[in-house]
Amino acid sequence: MLTIQDLKEGAIVQGASLQEPVKIIKVIPLGTSVKIMGQGLQTNSFHQPIFSPDQLAALQITPEQHRIVTGKQIGRAHV
Repeated sequence: MLTIQDLKEGAIVQGASLQEPVKIIKVIPLGTSVKIMGQGLQTNSFHQPIFSPDQLAALQITPEQHRIVTGKQIGRAHV
């Protein structure tokens, strides 16, 4: 279960509530909710969704160093 403490700049979040995987640029707590500001990896669009705790728990996260999307490496991978 994902929590606000798991959200780090550079990490990738994805889930049913997002149209594409999003690289986190900034995380803003809003009471019990959280706003994620980030860049879409497929369209380069800027995203600013606000998630309730339940919505946040349904997301998946990939650390920046190990992200792989659609079978193509898009960042650095530490070996």
